[in-house]
Amino acid sequence: MNKKIYLFASLFLCTSCSITNLFTPNAKILKEPSKFRTVIKGAAFDELAQNVRDFSADFCFETNKKIDDRNANYAVSPLSMYSTLAVASACASGNTQQELLSALKTNKELLNEQFANLYSASNDLLIYGGNTKQIIKKEELTNSLWLDKNVTFKKEQLDFLAEKFYSYSVQVDYANHNKQANKQMSKFVEEKTNGLLNPEFNFAAQTVLTILNTLYLKTLWYDTSDDISLDSENTQFKNRDNSINNKRLFTTYYQTGRILKTEKYSSFFAQTSAGDRIKFIVPNDGVNLEDVITPETFLEIANHKYSGFDEENNTMYYGRTHFPGFEAKCELEAKGIIRSLGVNDFFVDGLCDFSPLTDLSVYCDSIIHATKLKVEEKGIEGAAYTAIAMEGESASIEPEYKKVYEDFIVDRAFYYIVSDHNNLPVFSGVVNKI
Repeated sequence: MNKKIYLFASLFLCTSCSITNLFTPNAKILKEPSKFRTVIKGAAFDELAQNVRDFSADFCFETNKKIDDRNANYAVSPLSMYSTLAVASACASGNTQQELLSALKTNKELLNEQFANLYSASNDLLIYGGNTKQIIKKEELTNSLWLDKNVTFKKEQLDFLAEKFYSYSVQVDYANHNKQANKQMSKFVEEKTNGLLNPEFNFAAQTVLTILNTLYLKTLWYDTSDDISLDSENTQFKNRDNSINNKRLFTTYYQTGRILKTEKYSSFFAQTSAGDRIKFIVPNDGVNLEDVITPETFLEIANHKYSGFDEENNTMYYGRTHFPGFEAKCELEAKGIIRSLGVNDFFVDGLCDFSPLTDLSVYCDSIIHATKLKVEEKGIEGAAYTAIAMEGESASIEPEYKKVYEDFIVDRAFYYIVSDHNNLPVFSGVVNKI
């Protein structure tokens, strides 16, 4: 009978509850991750960070082609998908691994060397001092493997994943305590996302493995927790379907930086107190939004510094952004998207090679990606998950269960990227309507 492996990644988290408290009574921690290292940013770190941005450009472009819903706002998490496939590649070997690495725009040596560094850099907690303590930024990543106690996994690979990919290994009994195993994972996700995501998992008794990676981002505009200002008057916002909404827009203070103006679009950003940014890409008059949603645009904006100093003219530029609050979400089957990035053997029974982790023959059956993002008065908060379901042959168990001051006005449907203080693309998407 077929069993299933679920690689579950990037559920964005908000609380710092003890992970051990969630692993009882019928769950056992087999391996804990290494302690966070001091982040060393150098050429190798920058190279892997650029790999993330290169992958993100292709992933976001292919995702937009699949969604293409002009009446809905959506968000995807390229960092979520990257982290998921990175862990999958660490469990793979041969051509399966090579195809995953190629899609990730990286190589095995760099990923093994720098992923832990990147992971540490993506865990950030900033607290404003004074009489009242205020968390102004929290970004946290947690990797965990939930392993079926009836299947043999290779200890040396679990050690490797703990060391290089900061992954817990947790043993559960999917077959005999299936409901409890599902409930534990669901509770884990809900607590780690501060209730933003509260799935009711129903993985089958035949489940072999779930790789669960949680990531949560919450970042405030100001370290005082004040609301961002609103414009005094309404702005006519043009939706993608050409309808008009009158909306008071949020407005930032003037920030050092120059508005990017190209033939197709203009772009500027709003920055939080912790240095995280939402970068807006607004098409020019007469240009369709779909014409600016390209891998080239993504990379240009992801790498653009918005430098405010014009050395030739000895001029310093300051920009202020007026933008609407919005919510965005998505849930999609991403198997075809990842296939379009050149990954093939991963999806083929008999070709997928996961031998570093288990001698069981497995292959990817499905990739589900879901997100929720809110941009509002206090700041930015988002959550996402990526689920890679893998099937394999195993013994039968029980039946299945389930100073030039410029104003940048975002007054029409737009493309956007939310990046953290490392300029890693955490979310990206389109706002078609407010």
